[in-house]
This record gives sequence, structure tokens and C-alpha cells, in this order.
Amino acid sequence: MDDSTLKRHDRLRGLQRANLDSWRGLIPALNPASLDANIKKNTGFIKKCKTNLGQESAQLLREVKQLRLEKYASEIVPAVLEGVLKCKTASEYAAAIDVVSALHERFPAQFTVPLISQLLKALQPPNVTALGVMTAEQREREEQGRLGRQRVFLRLLGEMYAAGLLWAVDAQPGGAAGLDLAAAFALSHASAGAAGSKFIAKVREMVQQPGHCVLVGALQNLFLSDREHHLSIILAISFAKALRSDLGLSSDSATDG
Repeated sequence: MDDSTLKRHDRLRGLQRANLDSWRGLIPALNPASLDANIKKNTGFIKKCKTNLGQESAQLLREVKQLRLEKYASEIVPAVLEGVLKCKTASEYAAAIDVVSALHERFPAQFTVPLISQLLKALQPPNVTALGVMTAEQREREEQGRLGRQRVFLRLLGEMYAAGLLWAVDAQPGGAAGLDLAAAFALSHASAGAAGSKFIAKVREMVQQPGHCVLVGALQNLFLSDREHHLSIILAISFAKALRSDLGLSSDSATDG
């Protein structure tokens, strides 16, 4: 294992400890009186999350500890999802995870749980009925866009798992603080008819098992629904390449991309 991989693993171990402590409520809350409630600064933080999540992490990390932010948690979640779509390199994803972890430290229930839920929704398989009424050109454009977004969101989910941000959700049936995993997965098959209903029942049974893993569930949800066209193989290759070292898929370190 080379030095860069050792450093990354040391960093991840530190994030895992801190993020688990946040899930357990062991991180002291910041004093509200010391936090800046200025509307312009707080909304500016949201804008930076949208536009420069992976490039301005140092500034964002400072502001997480300086700004009030509580009232804006519901706006920060979509801003982070939009911002991560602009990440291109491993270092930018790492910076994004640092910001997500800092927000998790302050708002595990108000920020992290909705973020996981929104990621699971974004990782739904395509709506077959909607694709069926499109022209070939429209369908190709739609699928390319979906695969591009899901490649990023699946990597984010994997990076969150490696950093310990999913572990408390994995540890209890039904998820943490109201996250209904079965409902989240079932959304992807809401219009699938009788076959979809059977699949929903299987998914609901699966997520109630003590050993269920959110990340594995998301992968199963994508791949089990793509047995005909195998488009999700593109996502699998990208995911394995980016996270092979962190998830023990290979002894080689992941490349910066």
C-alpha cells in the first residue's frame, strides 16, 4: 500500500470516528449565541455549496462553524447534491465529503438523514413507461443524463459509506431518525405493476434484516431492475474504479478521477 493510500485511509478513520460520534450525539453543540445569523452570509453558504462544493471546502468548513444554518438545512441538502455534480476528481470528492461530514457533525437528523433519502431517490432506475413514449433520440439523451447523474450520486453514497456517514442508518431497522429505507427503495418501482409489487415486498423484507447495508441496497436496486439492457454496468465500473481501495475491492489505490 503506497503512502497516498495510507494517508487516505488514516483520514477516513478519523472521519469514521467523528461521524459515528455525531450519530451517537457525543459531539457538543455549538453555542447559538456565538453563531452568525446574518441572512446574506447564510444564503451565501448555500450558494457556495451549489457552485463550489469541491473547490471551496476550506471556506465552507470555516463557515459551518461560524454560521447559524439551522433554518436552512432543508435548502442545504439539494445545494450539496447540486454541488457534488460539479466534482470531477478524487480530491474534489474528498473535499465534498469533508463538508458533508462537518454539516453532519452539526445536523445529523436535519441534514444527513434527508441527504441519504434524497440520494436513494436520485438512484432510482428509469421510469420504463416514460421512456417508452420518447423518441429514440430523446430516450438516448435522457439515459445519458441519468447515468451521468447517478454515476456521481453513487460515488457520493460510496464515499459517505467509507466515511462512516451511513453506519448508524445501517445499524438499525428502518434507518436513523425516521429514514424509511423500504419506502425509499419502493419509490423506484411505484409504477412497475404487479411485478413491481412483488419486488417491493422483497425489498421491504430485505431492509428489515439486521445486516442490511444502505449502499448494498442501492446497488441491488439499480442492478436488479436492469436485467435487460445492462446499462447500469457503466455505473458499476465507475464505482469500482473510484472506490476499489476504500471498499477493499483491490489493493491498488484509486486514481484521481
